[in-house]
Amino acid sequence: MKQLLFRLTFSCREATMIMEQKLSTGISRKMALKLRVHNAVCRYCRYYEKQSKRLDQLLRRFSQGSSPQITDTEKLKTNIVRRLKDL
Repeated sequence: MKQLLFRLTFSCREATMIMEQKLSTGISRKMALKLRVHNAVCRYCRYYEKQSKRLDQLLRRFSQGSSPQITDTEKLKTNIVRRLKDL
């Protein structure tokens, strides 16, 4: 059973790299299926993928210019904390 599962899926290290590739450029159906199999048995990678998606969304929203340019570091830190609390 372990051999079959090993052939159908990735290691956690490979899975996290594939998750990041999925967000940035997309992945093939075969890789997506193997990732789903891995995530079905690995709660840590499911959590990582959820956090990675959330971080990607925040960074995309922030980079779209939805907030004015802030040069003061403390103001920037306060703004980031405020936005995270708004989620």
